[in-house]
Amino acid sequence: MSKKMRRGFRRGVASFYIVAFSTLILTVVSVGFATVILSEVTRTANDDLSQSAYDSALAGIEDAKLAYSNYRRCRERTSVAREPNGDGVVTCEEIIYWMQNPDCYMVGRILGRLSDNSEPGEVKVGDVIQTSSGSTTDEMNQAYTCVEIRTEQEDYRAGLSSANSNRMIALNFDKIYGENGERVTAGMIEEIRLSWYLTREDMNLNFANYLTTSSGRVAFLPAKSVQVASPPAIELQLVQTANNFRLTDFDRTVNGQTDRATLFLVPIGRTNAANDATAKAIAGRSGNSYDGVYKGDDTEGNPVNLVSSAQVAKTNDRYISNKPFGLYCSEEATQEFTCSVRVQLPEAVGGGRSNETFMFVLNLPYGQPDTEFAMEFYYRAADGNLKRTTIRDAQVVVDSTGRTNDLVRRVEVRLETSDTSFAYPMYALQLLGNEGTLTKDMTVTSEYNFYK
Repeated sequence: MSKKMRRGFRRGVASFYIVAFSTLILTVVSVGFATVILSEVTRTANDDLSQSAYDSALAGIEDAKLAYSNYRRCRERTSVAREPNGDGVVTCEEIIYWMQNPDCYMVGRILGRLSDNSEPGEVKVGDVIQTSSGSTTDEMNQAYTCVEIRTEQEDYRAGLSSANSNRMIALNFDKIYGENGERVTAGMIEEIRLSWYLTREDMNLNFANYLTTSSGRVAFLPAKSVQVASPPAIELQLVQTANNFRLTDFDRTVNGQTDRATLFLVPIGRTNAANDATAKAIAGRSGNSYDGVYKGDDTEGNPVNLVSSAQVAKTNDRYISNKPFGLYCSEEATQEFTCSVRVQLPEAVGGGRSNETFMFVLNLPYGQPDTEFAMEFYYRAADGNLKRTTIRDAQVVVDSTGRTNDLVRRVEVRLETSDTSFAYPMYALQLLGNEGTLTKDMTVTSEYNFYK
């Protein structure tokens, strides 16, 4: 009898353990699923809030575009800046004052969304939802809290790609001041620095968009034949005039003075040699089909490429072959961009470069690879040294902070101040499509006019 009881007891204990372990496993699985579900719900809610805060920041950028457009219209009427008087009426003088004295609330005040007193505030972004009862609620509580517009920059930054292969940079040096308060004019700019192709830690450069031989010859190959990443060749154009000029001045170079120039900048880097000594030697001398402009390394080990003002002026001389300039680019450089060149600027024909007509055009001759670039401008200071200057209105930087409930996102963008909807032509004629046909449409009338 006792043996039967012991067997029954063992069977009961086994059943108990099976039920206990099954319950424990189901509990662990249920808790795991619940944790995953709660985590996904929380992540979705956070993503929703983050996206809404980002949308609020974008709303601030759109308002900044409108505010800057109002400022430009006001500048066409007046240049007077006047501190707000608190009457609630936004005048052009007050808009110019806020642009010259930027703060977090300048956009809201320029557009009349905030009062012009000194009290800080935020601009609400409408997200009103109507409930079933007919009442309205603002569930997301969106707003942009700080939007600042900066018209002065230390450099010009943009990108070049196959879809947008050229960029025009019109410069304005109106009321630009150097380190010691000295005024900087367009005529004082002696040198620019152009840098392109951002460096990466995993970068392994292969300069396959041209052929480098022992003779120093550079032969351009079609861009589509390039299968590896390499810094692109850049076409840099300079357009400038004196205060008084004639159209014929664009077609001549006089005593090292020129009103236009076209430079083809070709990156040269590591070759098949075990080190870069060969590449440096090629980049530093003149060959049959290009001019080497490598001048050595700076104290930080970055290559220094320099195109003199005389070389720039010669590119507009019809009697001299306009060779590409070979630049040494190094993947071991510590600078932000792989390729960099300093270009000394010649004087305009007649001397005295005008502030109204001073611009550069950058182009990708082969349309690839895509690249970011930066352009800096240097003037001769009173102490005789070259110093970097700021530029105004070539680009506008908008720093916008958006909020949704208690989550904040911040966005910074650069806006072009020129009319980007106008496509600047790169060629006199361009054939598009697979067949590349050209169709001419000519109209002849019996009317004529005389123009003086």
